[in-house]
Amino acid sequence: MPRPHEDHRRPQRPQAPSFQRQAHVDQQAGLTKTSGFGADARLKDRKDFRLVFETGRKAIGRWLILWCREGPAGAQPRLGLSVSAKVGGAVRRNRLKRLLREAFRLHRSDLASGLEMVSYPRPGVPWITLREAESDLLDLLRQAGRLKA
Repeated sequence: MPRPHEDHRRPQRPQAPSFQRQAHVDQQAGLTKTSGFGADARLKDRKDFRLVFETGRKAIGRWLILWCREGPAGAQPRLGLSVSAKVGGAVRRNRLKRLLREAFRLHRSDLASGLEMVSYPRPGVPWITLREAESDLLDLLRQAGRLKA
């Protein structure tokens, strides 16, 4: 039975809450958690970042700038992310960080042991997909000679 203040143009079936949209978008983009990105897999301290910037090899790609250096022998590869506000708003910066972390996780086994790297998205980077982020990251790692043979 219709109610007097009801909007008859809207569908009568229940709809999914809007907060589920981001998870759906990430699934479509191929963002699935493959393994953790714990403290042992990330560069955290300013001194670690500075060491990579000062002693590492720089490679410039289409959307990323990557600095790589050899760290302690036998250690796990570690990733540091530096995303400038020039890249865009918080939503864009956070999405880029998620994409780069996932690309790192997917290819961690392909990286030389002890590798320490800092990824810096170039200002003006478009809304890229996971595949594009992976491709650019792997191209830069090949250019720097940091993939396992």
